[in-house]
Amino acid sequence: MLPTVLYFSEDGMQSDGMEFEGAEASGIQHGVLDELARKGYLAVAADVRGIGETRASSSSSLSSEPFGQLFNFDTAMSYAAWSMNQSLMGMRVLDVIRSVDYVMEREGANANNLHVIGKGTAALWCLYAAVFDERIRSLTCDQCLLSYRSITESDRYLYGADVFI
Repeated sequence: MLPTVLYFSEDGMQSDGMEFEGAEASGIQHGVLDELARKGYLAVAADVRGIGETRASSSSSLSSEPFGQLFNFDTAMSYAAWSMNQSLMGMRVLDVIRSVDYVMEREGANANNLHVIGKGTAALWCLYAAVFDERIRSLTCDQCLLSYRSITESDRYLYGADVFI
């Protein structure tokens, strides 16, 4: 059985899933997933709903503007979820847990050695999933929101509605 790593990124699995890092894949440094595989890990990357391969093909030009998070796709999805008495954050946490289900069914996966990595907003999904799923034995949160207090104490912040439960 291989030590198992499940990886999520707010930009989707393709952002760090390439063989090499760098703007032009110069080959100077191997990507994080490639490095893990080379070290003998079963490395699996996944996208949650609305991220990466499941992101809508059209995007608003306003989302790249300052405070564009107020008008982006994730904010619209959050409001749509709330109108159905759901939470986009909760749905994405559930997607992480279902990804754990999938990975644990893979041949060679080590149920006693599952590590989850979340990058950016994905770190929040993974953090909440680790609270609810004891199979997640260890967790790395990279470039994550430090605390919700940091949002409430600021009059302007760069997080969208998708980080709220």
